[in-house]
Amino acid sequence: MKASTLFRRALCLILCAAPVLHAQTVQQKALTEVITTPTGPANTSKTWKVPMIAWGGDLQEIEANGGLKTQTGSLFAQKGLDIELFRQDDFRKQVKLYKKGDINFLRGTIGMLNSATELLNQDPATRFDLIYLLTRSQGGDALVSKSHIKTASDLKGATIAVQAYGPHVDYLSTILRSVGLSTRDVKIVWCPDLFQIDESSYSPVMALAKPEIDAAFAIIPDALAATTNGTVGTGAEGSIKGAKILLSTKTASNVIYDAFAVRRTFAESNKPAIEGFVNAMLQANEALAAKMKKNDKATLSRGAKILLDDASATDDMAGMYADAAHATWAENKAFLTGTTGRTLHVVSDKVQEDFVTMGLLSRKVKLSAGIVDFDRVKQGLKNTSETSKAKFDKAGVAKVLTEKQQQGSLGEGELYSFEIYFQPGQNSFSASQYQTEFDKAIELMTIYGGAILTVEGHSDPLGYLKNKYKKKASPLVLQKQKQAALNLSYSRANAVKSSLIDYAKSNNFLLDESQFGLVGHGVIHPGFKLDGNGDIDQTNAPKTKDEWNRMRRVKFRLIQVEAEADVFEPLSF
Repeated sequence: MKASTLFRRALCLILCAAPVLHAQTVQQKALTEVITTPTGPANTSKTWKVPMIAWGGDLQEIEANGGLKTQTGSLFAQKGLDIELFRQDDFRKQVKLYKKGDINFLRGTIGMLNSATELLNQDPATRFDLIYLLTRSQGGDALVSKSHIKTASDLKGATIAVQAYGPHVDYLSTILRSVGLSTRDVKIVWCPDLFQIDESSYSPVMALAKPEIDAAFAIIPDALAATTNGTVGTGAEGSIKGAKILLSTKTASNVIYDAFAVRRTFAESNKPAIEGFVNAMLQANEALAAKMKKNDKATLSRGAKILLDDASATDDMAGMYADAAHATWAENKAFLTGTTGRTLHVVSDKVQEDFVTMGLLSRKVKLSAGIVDFDRVKQGLKNTSETSKAKFDKAGVAKVLTEKQQQGSLGEGELYSFEIYFQPGQNSFSASQYQTEFDKAIELMTIYGGAILTVEGHSDPLGYLKNKYKKKASPLVLQKQKQAALNLSYSRANAVKSSLIDYAKSNNFLLDESQFGLVGHGVIHPGFKLDGNGDIDQTNAPKTKDEWNRMRRVKFRLIQVEAEADVFEPLSF
């Protein structure tokens, strides 16, 4: 993405930013403490006022409406709707308008909407339901860390800078939870700004320049600037020495969701019209995708004028559109109404649990999405397939993993790893025996949709070492034994993968097989001492039964692959 596009996105991602006061940290309080606006009656006007934020996904409602006001012949007009779109990037201001009764719609990330549940959903008059999943962030947001933070697990005890009331609050909690940590395990420094606006600003990346800050959540322009264009910061030209991009939403692609919600009482009274709104949005999504492939300048210019205040910023608008994965009908149905996988229910439950820990909610309050019947809003759509497509190039994955194995660099880019153990001669791996590990693997694969899960088999080297050093077998015999162990380790890794996929299917969840990478290590274990011929040294022989048992294992390793963009660029959904 061009630097100008990145900078433009920075300007447009001040999502519910706290007011710029002075260069110091702030407190993030629960919305029940921040918003005391009296509750007013719902807006009953025939003209629906619908908020937008400056984000590439919001081209959809502009496309459906034909502009800020509903144009004759537009998709919304065809549904008999009269829509007035307006931009409000500050979510707290949206909530105030909603609570007063000025608007019936909310537009925000899933994290933002969950932060408002206690304030709004405990009152039947203001309770809201989600009706439409707009997008997922797919590379526009990142976690930047100092050099001593090697993996997400190293964040334990770290001091982390995050924008208060911004899009990264649940990004932080989700990453921590995925590696067995919580916000109690870190110190959070809340910053008022998402990026530097002027001399009085204070953003997470600005905080990262201080020695006591270990990591910061940022949008990609700041992340690139801090890390010398995505490598490692040198300390020159505004970068931060030793800073690197630890993880972005290109890898953690199922964390930041953008959606529309609507007041339940209003939706129940206007259900056909609400479903018309959703159908028009889905049709607009498909129409917009076709136009973006052609780089339609008129569409980009109209969007840039509304979202960026500059009709000429068409390249920037195209870049913002590409920063988002635009949800299809099937993805909407699966996320909002599904019962398995990374659904609204699962995501919200975890986010609210984290927010209670952080003091942003005092208790969980259900967030639901039962208004829209997605089987009724299929008409006019071209893409209603519920079959997922492969996201990665299998041949490319195998090639890169082979190179990493040969170089001993499989651990580079590791986000998380764990192991399972098996008995001599074991060839089956039942879910009843490994359910905890399988559940963890599924969770990681769904959160980190842009990462590869390697399944690495290891064989017991004791028999080989006995033949080599005690029986002194011939090189040919040893080579055959080593190859047999390599084949067995690969076969066991494949058996574990198959068992995991079958277990997921039994729970009505389909894993993307292209996201797996199989590796067979044979008798060569990472960290083994080698002899002068490059073979295993006898000192590696297990000395106790426990050591021997732990040699027979399969390792799950989640690997970040953003650096291999030519091979691992996800295929189109």
